[in-house]
Amino acid sequence: MPELMRTFVSRAPQKTSPEKHANTMYATHAKNLRSKFYNDLSKLCETSASDEILNEAAAYLKNDNAVSIIEDLPEILQAPLKAMEHKNYEFVYSDVSELINGRKRGALFGDDFEQGHICPTSPYFEARTRLEDTLLMRSLVPAEKPEINLQRALKGILYLEKAYKAGRARKDINIRKHFEKPILLDSCLLSHDPCKERPQDGGHSLPVNEHKPCDCADNGECPDECCECECDNKCVEQDPCCTKLVPHIGELFIIRDDVYCYEAKEIAKIVSVMESEYREVTHRRLKREELYSETQTEISTQEETTHQVEKATTLRDEMDKAIDRDLSLNTSSSFTYGGDKIPYSATASVDVSSNTSRRDAQRIAKETSTRILDRAVKQVNKKMKSLTSRRLTHEIEETNVHKFGAPDGALKDMSRTFHEVVEKREAQMYSAGIKGMLQINFPEPSAHFFELLQIDFDLEAPEIPSSKPFNCSEFTVENYQEIAGEYGASATSPPEMGPVKYLTYRGKKGDSIQVTVPDGYTATKMDRVASYLYRPNGLRKGHVAFSLDGDNVAEWKGKNTSDRNSTSISVRGQATATITGTNYNNNSWIEVRLTLTPDPVDLKGWKEDLCEQIKEAIKKKEDAYVRDVDIYEEAKAQHKIKQTKLVDERINKSNFALSEVIKENIAHHAKTVIACNFFDIDNGMRNRVQPCGLPQMNFKQTKKYARVVDLLERCFDWQFMSYMLYGQSHAQKCKWKELAQRTQSKNTHFQKFLNAGFGTAIIPIKEGAEFKVNYFLATGLIWDDEDQPPIPGKAFADFFQELKEAKGNYSTDRDGFVIHDTSYMPTLDANQVVLQDNADYYDDSVTPAIFDTTLAEADFNREIFIDKKVYRILAIDENSNGDVVITLDKGIPVDSYDNPYPWATGFVFSGINWIFDQATPHAWLRENMRCLPCTYPIECEEVE
Repeated sequence: MPELMRTFVSRAPQKTSPEKHANTMYATHAKNLRSKFYNDLSKLCETSASDEILNEAAAYLKNDNAVSIIEDLPEILQAPLKAMEHKNYEFVYSDVSELINGRKRGALFGDDFEQGHICPTSPYFEARTRLEDTLLMRSLVPAEKPEINLQRALKGILYLEKAYKAGRARKDINIRKHFEKPILLDSCLLSHDPCKERPQDGGHSLPVNEHKPCDCADNGECPDECCECECDNKCVEQDPCCTKLVPHIGELFIIRDDVYCYEAKEIAKIVSVMESEYREVTHRRLKREELYSETQTEISTQEETTHQVEKATTLRDEMDKAIDRDLSLNTSSSFTYGGDKIPYSATASVDVSSNTSRRDAQRIAKETSTRILDRAVKQVNKKMKSLTSRRLTHEIEETNVHKFGAPDGALKDMSRTFHEVVEKREAQMYSAGIKGMLQINFPEPSAHFFELLQIDFDLEAPEIPSSKPFNCSEFTVENYQEIAGEYGASATSPPEMGPVKYLTYRGKKGDSIQVTVPDGYTATKMDRVASYLYRPNGLRKGHVAFSLDGDNVAEWKGKNTSDRNSTSISVRGQATATITGTNYNNNSWIEVRLTLTPDPVDLKGWKEDLCEQIKEAIKKKEDAYVRDVDIYEEAKAQHKIKQTKLVDERINKSNFALSEVIKENIAHHAKTVIACNFFDIDNGMRNRVQPCGLPQMNFKQTKKYARVVDLLERCFDWQFMSYMLYGQSHAQKCKWKELAQRTQSKNTHFQKFLNAGFGTAIIPIKEGAEFKVNYFLATGLIWDDEDQPPIPGKAFADFFQELKEAKGNYSTDRDGFVIHDTSYMPTLDANQVVLQDNADYYDDSVTPAIFDTTLAEADFNREIFIDKKVYRILAIDENSNGDVVITLDKGIPVDSYDNPYPWATGFVFSGINWIFDQATPHAWLRENMRCLPCTYPIECEEVE
């Protein structure tokens, strides 16, 4: 039913009266029944000292006043409370009154109990105040769970007070109702400040997430990274701890459904036809079949062609075939082949997009024309040996016609209404019996499924080129290679300086010598190589010198004189040197050597060239980076398309397949928890084994792994696993957006699986395997010895039974046969069968055997399978002949009378069956007030 309006009416909360309190709940800490500790603590409420209250509560739970076991209470109350607990609070007054019968009420409540007063020193006052204080303090701070049930113990002693006040007339006390009332605690002490951290001494308080606040500015603005919610995806070690699982007992119920009928529902479409109008609706279904045959022909022919016309004609034919086969008519370009002086023209068309320029279109067409011509010529050369194929297409067309109006038009206005079709299904709940069960909790049920669908993208993102600036003036002959290498430039070497040269000159007295220094050089040094000084007339001293540009070298002779063998000079181009001296004649001479140093090289041009080379290298890197980014982004886009396609294919399968995927993934979580990450165990497969490197099992390891598989797969009823999925809000907050935006599945249940943040599953233990599961959960070991573990029972279900259940058959075979014997006396009803050969199944073990009504009642309302048909057991009785007669919900077919059949039993029918609707994609044309057939399966009518 559609929702038309939703409204809320608010009202102010009202305080309940004391009388209402007394009828609906138990208020703790009554005015005259308060401990000194409580009175002192309640005074802190006036000062709002919440920290001090919490500290006092934590200290109380650690001292001896807190109650954790029943022996902490006075001895006079221990026996009644134990009796109540033993009887699970299903008792009568006498069950507990006798335990303190003979004791005076004063021993429990005090001497003034008859006057309605409870003594503060009595055991009752002590027990009540300690229980109330402990319960209140445990509500303030977390603590370890006590062995005693505090609420039940408190209600138990309250029951004793009420019972003794009422006397022995117990009709006025409803025991069950008494223990179902809630307990009201003091609201003053329980006021919770969420900003205060409570003492963490244990218990089950909510975990607090560690959150490091960001450093915000004085104006209250925080950096953007303070609002970035990212999950911690670092690789961590596997949790070494395993969960301690405790099996519980529960009754397994199964709901089965089947088609009941089909029914027309809401209008899907209305087609109206006016008078004289004719309308025909055609539905076309096409089936195309393609046959492919391959023929190989070899023809060896040798022929000399004397007329080139034949060759050109053959070429023309082949080109026409190539053009017709490969090209379409979007844009064209003509070409001419003039080989062997026989011209041939053809027009080639090639597909181009609408935004292709005219010049580009012509270029593409020309290139295509050239390719066709080349292919046609080659095809002529190899025509004599070819593979030919023949493809035939058969089209089968089925036409369904809906006609509105006569061939000449409708006689009057009419309409045709199409209705949505709803499939009505009949459901029945069954009880599969009492079974051991395990409850498993797990986060993000689809985490494994979605992660395994992710395709690895191995292409690395291009590295951004270095943007480090450079300065041409920083280049030197020593560092240019290092700088150019940083940018990937192949730098040219700097211009080299010329070699050092030498010039030698020799002259005599009075000579004038022309010195020429080559271009690009400077005479920087002058050395005396050799000289000869001749002093005439026996003079004692004298000298001869070679002078150039104001400097000279000379040889001296005589006292207090010294030779000048070298001097620095700076001469470029042309210069004149003279030979001078004193006291020497014409026979004297001197020889010098000039050292020519090359001028420094101008590196400006070289640096500019090097700068251009580096700029070019940077540009190439940037261009290459842009190309690599385009390639990377294109590959990334293709990868995303491939990834999306894979995910879409996997999450949009049939509903049955998606249901199996959900079960498989939840079972994976459950098996991981039960066997503590056993998937990491080596399963025995070796990927490469000598001599051929093929996969092959390791028998010892496979046997070891199979033990775990046997435990998980054959000791649990995975077919009956039930689970619940909870929304993405139960996942980590950083995962909310990812889970909410996951690819949409057309199956709403599977979409909930993809979006779920948490889940829980209940896995039944197979009947007979409880002992092995319990042994494994208690010890962590798999029992596979010949003897049974310390719990009696059968290890595995029969393998035959396992195969049956895999095919949806959950029945249990019974010994003997059932038969509807037409000659049986007394006469059987049409829906009755007699049990043969194993009638003693319903007999007890005593002698003589007596019909066991308990076993018979266990099969009442149960499925019974006879000759592949399912019936319902309505009664099992033993008649006067001592035979067991089974009454069914319907009679067996007449042609099955007098035939004994094996039989089996299944689930117990639980409650009555019901009908529910399920939408279908079909539409039904309502015509002439006819309705859909509601009986299913549809019975065919014979045509006479």
